[in-house]
Amino acid sequence: MQMTIHIWSDVVCPFCYIGKRHLEQAIAAFDTKEEIQLTWHSFQLDPDLQPQPGSKYIASLAARKGWSEEQTLEITRNVTEMAAAAGLTYRFDQIIEANTFLAHQLIHLAGEFQAQGLVKERLLSAHFCEGRDVGALETLIDIGQKSGIPGTRVADALSSGEYAGAVHNDIRMAQQIGIRGVPFFLFNNSIGISGAQPVSAFIEAIRKASGEK
Repeated sequence: MQMTIHIWSDVVCPFCYIGKRHLEQAIAAFDTKEEIQLTWHSFQLDPDLQPQPGSKYIASLAARKGWSEEQTLEITRNVTEMAAAAGLTYRFDQIIEANTFLAHQLIHLAGEFQAQGLVKERLLSAHFCEGRDVGALETLIDIGQKSGIPGTRVADALSSGEYAGAVHNDIRMAQQIGIRGVPFFLFNNSIGISGAQPVSAFIEAIRKASGEK
């Protein structure tokens, strides 16, 4: 069962991490899982974000969404529970806001080293579970190195904007396809799923896209 799943997501999107886990759990249900290839594409929820040093994530999120702090805390509690059900430990109290443009460039660079999935996982974990700044060059260099990419290669690529065009191309592709939110999963260029759907929905999409009854 040869299959490619194209995924548009952002590393600061809580539902993208949950959706990633659900997809992985669905893939694990197939004996031919080694034949399923994941290709990660860039999407920025807030490309113009300029984080303010020292700002608290909950207060900032409430201000940007127009929610009260109580509403925001309730929403993040619900998302934390949803993440826990997928085996993830979210720490909204420790999140550092970040513009993800450099992080997406690192994911593209990782493709040179067959490490896209590893880098994507480490970026999501760093943001949601470890309270690290995924917009900071030193964080990205560390994640790259731990994923098998030389630190100097990461620094050079991100400083020069080598993969900036690739990020913009992904975003334009998403617009052409009509993607308005993430995560978005495209199975064999035939079946699309939007959002952190249940594991069963991903299993069904894989079966349909592969022609399996």
